[in-house]
Amino acid sequence: MLDRPPPAKRLDAMEARQITLPQLREMLFDSDEFFDRMALTSKTKGPSPLLSGLPRILRRIAGREPGAVPPWPIDRAKVTVVHLHIPKSAGSSLNTHLMTLYPQSARINANEGRPEKQISAMSRQDRGRIGVVVGHTTHGLGRLLTRPVLYLAVLRSPGPRLFSFYRYIQRTPDHRYYDAVNTEAPDFGAFLELASTETVLRREVDNGQVRRLAGPMDTTPVDTRVYLRACEHLFAPDMMYGLVENFDPFLQRLVDRGVLDKLKDVRANAAPAGETVAPGEAFAKERDRLSDTQAKLLDAFTLWDNKLYACAARQDRKMSAT
Repeated sequence: MLDRPPPAKRLDAMEARQITLPQLREMLFDSDEFFDRMALTSKTKGPSPLLSGLPRILRRIAGREPGAVPPWPIDRAKVTVVHLHIPKSAGSSLNTHLMTLYPQSARINANEGRPEKQISAMSRQDRGRIGVVVGHTTHGLGRLLTRPVLYLAVLRSPGPRLFSFYRYIQRTPDHRYYDAVNTEAPDFGAFLELASTETVLRREVDNGQVRRLAGPMDTTPVDTRVYLRACEHLFAPDMMYGLVENFDPFLQRLVDRGVLDKLKDVRANAAPAGETVAPGEAFAKERDRLSDTQAKLLDAFTLWDNKLYACAARQDRKMSAT
């Protein structure tokens, strides 16, 4: 994971403490050195060169070599922007920004059907005209496209995201789980229990951010291999990411990269205006009401997403400070 042997004294100390392999893995995930090796994005003009050891291993895990890296700034006529829309992460706002910049013939929207199916049905010539893909899709779509791809993703603190997702389903009659949630999940804890038994719903609730960034949503279970694949994709030179909790600096980076023309905040699918409790506070109150069984479900459903978010947040702070 660090592409180097441990110092002999450190190895002896770990053996003396009887550190297990899972414990060692967690220590390495949380180390500054691991983060620095994963955070490949430069603070200034874009991506830095790939390091020799870890990225090579991660590419082997992911089963692919990286594609062409889009220029800085991008040429919209020659690059396809793919927004991996994570539900309840300001994604609808970003979709609105992006689609206004391209003609209808150059846009693929997941609301009109799975992007993979739409693109697969197109000729190579038509694929070459695609400028932007938006919606609930997963990493890897670039394999179907002819232009260099720039992926975009916005992450959100996992617990509040799940709670916001629950409330969104509650108030959205055309959501496939609207009836089930309003009938069987009167509170957040019951929603977690429902998600544990509903296969499709669980894909989004059970570490859905890692799943979407790693590739197929139906990967079971989410484990170290899937997490590392998500890390490799998130910190690759063909990805730009931000955080809901620090959204405006991300939008500014998109302007600087040439992805957007200007800052324009269009809040879509937001909570009703009458709600006065901040999402984080509302989630904290609901979390305190969970039973032991429900709390364990929440911990399991956010385990890998929390690791990814913590790693991304550290790099986001560095990028925002420049």
